[in-house]
Amino acid sequence: MKYLEFKSVKPLENYIQLVWISESEFPEDRFEKVKIMPDGIVEIVFHYHDPFITYLADGKSFKQPKGFAISQMRKFIEIKSNGKTGFVSVRCYPWGAHHFFKEPVKNFLDDTNDIKHLWKDDSEIILDQLKATNTHGKKANLIQTFLLDKLNENKKESHSIDEAIKLIRKTRGNS
Repeated sequence: MKYLEFKSVKPLENYIQLVWISESEFPEDRFEKVKIMPDGIVEIVFHYHDPFITYLADGKSFKQPKGFAISQMRKFIEIKSNGKTGFVSVRCYPWGAHHFFKEPVKNFLDDTNDIKHLWKDDSEIILDQLKATNTHGKKANLIQTFLLDKLNENKKESHSIDEAIKLIRKTRGNS
């Protein structure tokens, strides 16, 4: 299994912690079931191969959409590959994700939100471009360019809210 990390580009560094890619190197590569604990982070995932299966704490499971955002969670989930692995994931800062969406992040607390809902027609375009892109660096750049466009489209002037969240996080709520 291949795992690569990419720093966010300068205009996105205040919103995105990290862009990472996981991909099968061999047909037998599998991403075994792993538990993900609540962490206050929003991740945006773009599958260019087979989407994973998500297992909820209540025992239910579902196949992930090709692209989705998962918001802050109050319960753990587990994920497992469902075929060939290949995805780009964007790990946002707790204050960063809402800048990319028209819809408030609180509307999909404890849930995955398909990018078809978040970005309508642009969702298919970015997924098609991602599949057609042949290097990991280009995939990371493609996703960051897409998110930079979304950041500019949504133009949220909520710097005081961002700073308050940063302070709470820095002091671990003890301020």
